[in-house]
Amino acid sequence: WTPPKFKWEKHIPIIPTKANVEKIISASTKRYTTIFTILAETGAEGQELHNVTRKNIDTEQGIISIRGTKGHASANYKLKTQTAEMLREYLAKNKQEQPFPKPKAMAEIWRTVRNRVATNLKQSELENIPLKSLRNYSGAQLYHKLKDPIAVMRHLRHKKLETTMHYLRAIVTNNEEEYVCKT
Repeated sequence: WTPPKFKWEKHIPIIPTKANVEKIISASTKRYTTIFTILAETGAEGQELHNVTRKNIDTEQGIISIRGTKGHASANYKLKTQTAEMLREYLAKNKQEQPFPKPKAMAEIWRTVRNRVATNLKQSELENIPLKSLRNYSGAQLYHKLKDPIAVMRHLRHKKLETTMHYLRAIVTNNEEEYVCKT
């Protein structure tokens, strides 16, 4: 008997457009707009954000420390000014030591808002954007800005460049794109 050979192939990840992400985030409540904006900006996963405590947040400088899960490294992120202000308001209303909800609650609200927006705007493609795609979106935005896979690898806290390249292959490029060589 010869055992069958099976080659497992990773699927191409979903990377939503900026417009679609903004549609969903802007339709959320103020609380979840803050949460989803932080996830989209830092590339953190829901569990990583849930694990953040008050001592991991520097509200004055707008820095949030993310401890990695699922093999990701840990990192500090300097939030954009507007996001840092949203976070300050969020923390003023949510006084608990772990201010962010569990990932299951985040995902449920995301699905609810996403489906409502898709129905209202009659854009069924929005229904195919899971919450975990905010991480892919964050990496894609950085790649479009810098064209540097190493910077994306550090931003997403991957330990191997191969993992980052798997996500970058999903980025659709146009034929007129310029390439930069770095050594």
